[in-house]
Amino acid sequence: MNCIAVSPNGRLLFIAARSRIFVYQLNPVLGFLLSLTPFKILEQTDSEINQIRTGYCGPDAVLISVDMEARVTVYFCDDLLRHPVTFSNNIDPAEDNSTWSCAVSETSPLIAVGSNSHILTTWNLRTGSKVVLRGHHHNVPAVDITPCGRFIASASIDKSLRIWDTETGETMRRCLPSLHWGWGVRCVSLSSIKQVPSEESILQCITPQEHRVSAFDYVYRMMQQHREAHDEEDEGDHMQDDDGEEEEEEE
Repeated sequence: MNCIAVSPNGRLLFIAARSRIFVYQLNPVLGFLLSLTPFKILEQTDSEINQIRTGYCGPDAVLISVDMEARVTVYFCDDLLRHPVTFSNNIDPAEDNSTWSCAVSETSPLIAVGSNSHILTTWNLRTGSKVVLRGHHHNVPAVDITPCGRFIASASIDKSLRIWDTETGETMRRCLPSLHWGWGVRCVSLSSIKQVPSEESILQCITPQEHRVSAFDYVYRMMQQHREAHDEEDEGDHMQDDDGEEEEEEE
C-alpha cells in the first residue's frame, strides 16, 4: 500500500516502515532531501502501518496513518509535537478490522478509512461523530473524498467501485470497472484536468464519450505517430542504401 507521503507545503517527506513513520526535511523548491537522516521519528505501537496520507483537513495540514490493529492516527504536519488524534476502527470485534486505506477532505474536517471488515468509516474531526458505510463484500484498500467534500469514492477487492453521499451514507453509484481487484481510486476536480487538442476537436479529458480521450491517450498517440515517422525515415534510408548498392554492382 502507499506508505510514502509529502506534506501539503512540500517541506516534509513521510515514510512509514513497520510501526514507525520517518520524517525527512525537503527543499520545497527543488524537492531534494536536506539530509539523509530523519529529523524526527513518529513512534506508534508494534502494529504495522498499512497506509499514510497527507492533506488539508479544514485549515490544518494533517498526516493520517492506519494500521493492522484498526488504529487511525491523525498527526498535524505544522506541529508534530502536538498530541495526535486517534480513533479505533474496531467496528465489529468478530471481524478482521485491520484498516488499509484513508482519505481526508479538503473542504471539511472529515476523514474516511476502509477496512478488511468490508466497511468504510468516516469521522468528523471537529465533532468526533462517526458514520459507518456498509455495502462492499471484501477488503476496501482504496478510498478518497471529492474536493467538494460531499462524496466518497471507494474501491474494493470485490472488484466494485462505489460512490457514497457523505451526508446520508447512502451508495449513490456502483459499478464494476474491471474484472480485477480494486486497489486505487482518486477524486479530482475538473479544473485540475488539462484539456488537450486533437485532430478532430478540442477534447475534454476524463469524459468517456465519443471523440473524447484522456491526456494519457493523447500522449500515447503522439508517441506512436513519432515512432511511425521515425520508422518511415529508417525505411527510406535503407531504400537509398539498396539503390546505391545496385548502381555500384551495375558499374
